[in-house]
Amino acid sequence: MKALGHRYWGPSPGSLAIAYLMKKFEEIQLLRKVWWYWIIFIPFALFEIWGLINSVGASYDDQINSQLIILSSIPVVLAVFLFFARLKTEFNENEIVVKLNPVFITRTIPWNQISKVYIRKYELGEFKAIGSGAIPIGKRGIAYHLFSEYGLQIETTDGYKVLIGTRKPKSLQEFLKRLNKL
Repeated sequence: MKALGHRYWGPSPGSLAIAYLMKKFEEIQLLRKVWWYWIIFIPFALFEIWGLINSVGASYDDQINSQLIILSSIPVVLAVFLFFARLKTEFNENEIVVKLNPVFITRTIPWNQISKVYIRKYELGEFKAIGSGAIPIGKRGIAYHLFSEYGLQIETTDGYKVLIGTRKPKSLQEFLKRLNKL
């Protein structure tokens, strides 16, 4: 498919949900569209650049400046890491696949191992840690999310709980109803 002279390589950035042929539902969540991310990242990046400019030609006595640059680079590295964060979920008639990048976590849950599934609204405080990604919830569960409000709660036949964040709860609910999974 070509559009305006460019090749189409896949879904567009942002939260995108595609349900086609009633066989597959796919959602891609990116963190780079979150406005507060940029408010936090820009001051650290500017501070890092200022430190690098001021450290050029500095003497050995200015070790404190170099240590400050190293400490200030940690949030910048974290911000770059979060920039590339991506949660991709695929639902089909056989399984649910969750992929979390850039940490390369992939989890596949076959439908025959799921005892209960429902969509629910959740609060970030439920996870004992503020953040996003793959967050363990005690010994019997895990949450995969990128700061979404809603999630698909899954309970497996062995009692393990998995929460998968979604920014398209209505579309996901319609798809799961078509598959007779809700």
